[in-house]
Amino acid sequence: MSSRKILSIVSPQEGWVAKFKQEDGTTIRNPVMVWAVVQDEKGEGNSLTSFSGPSGPVDSPGDAYIEPDNEMSNFIGWERLGYDAAASAATNAELMLSHLMAQSPILSKPVFPTLNVTPKARRRIERYFKGTRLSEFVQFSADDILCWRNTGARTVEEIRSELKKLGLHLRGDQFCSDTKQ
Repeated sequence: MSSRKILSIVSPQEGWVAKFKQEDGTTIRNPVMVWAVVQDEKGEGNSLTSFSGPSGPVDSPGDAYIEPDNEMSNFIGWERLGYDAAASAATNAELMLSHLMAQSPILSKPVFPTLNVTPKARRRIERYFKGTRLSEFVQFSADDILCWRNTGARTVEEIRSELKKLGLHLRGDQFCSDTKQ
């Protein structure tokens, strides 16, 4: 997972579970906590992964699994409870992947002219950002941007503000409740 790029992170619709085979042969279903669309290692296509947690109450973020569900050795597949259980896990994953990409058409847009920033911010982005799409740009964290030469907090806040208008955020911002936006 470390060498793949996350293109989109989306909250799951209710009812999605990841299924795992236990040592005793039983199957457990854990609710999907987040879906992630990732680009494969060669950059040739996109795939879907999820992170799930125990079916009981989650007391802290540490209760969630930190490994992608479909990379765990006992992973069976995904299922949406209340829907056709006979559908294969691959079909469910393909449907969810197309649904997520359809929900996030903004991510395929070019950074410019989509982001309406000041000339200074635009020059900083053009100098240090080598990609073209918003899906690539939102992989930067505020700390990454602050490392750019002659870039300060005002530029970061301007970028955050523009991304917020589009329903997007910089990497890490979704977990910071004290982030000014």
